[in-house]
This record gives sequence, structure tokens and C-alpha cells, in this order.
Amino acid sequence: MVLIIKNVKRELHLMERHVRIMRLLAEQGPLGILKLSKITEIPSQQVRYSLRIIQQCGFLQPTTKGAELSAAGYKFLKDFAIEKRKLAEKISRI
Repeated sequence: MVLIIKNVKRELHLMERHVRIMRLLAEQGPLGILKLSKITEIPSQQVRYSLRIIQQCGFLQPTTKGAELSAAGYKFLKDFAIEKRKLAEKISRI
């Protein structure tokens, strides 16, 4: 059981980081890895990993000025509040 909780915590931490980076991109426009790392104080290799995952989901597009959110990325952020509430309700029932 402890392993299950540990895995859920790890996944939540990753999701939190990915969403944090997506929100910054939405607010500040195209940003590169080093700038994102500096703003968030997240090591650049972790920022790079998050950007790769976000891009694989189709939520960002690379530009010459850095990464920027795609239309799907903006839609995800909009819908995320609803999904977050659903997850919280599910957790509260456990």
C-alpha cells in the first residue's frame, strides 16, 4: 500500500510541475528552458523533461523564441480546473 501512495505522490508532483510550466507559458509567452528554470527554480533538466512531455501531449510548440502553448494547451488549462475538482472528489471518497 505504501508503494501505491508513493507512486501517486510522484505522479501528482510531476503533474504539478507540468501545469506550473504551462501556466507560465500561457502568462508570459514563449520561454526557453533556461528562463523557465530561473523563474521556477526547477533544474533545467527537469524543465526540459516537462517540456518534452507537454509537447508529446500536443500542448506546446517550439518557436525560435522558446516554447509556447498550442491551442490544445490553452484548452487543457481551461478544462484542468474541472478535472482537478473531479479528482479531489474522487480522492475524498477513498
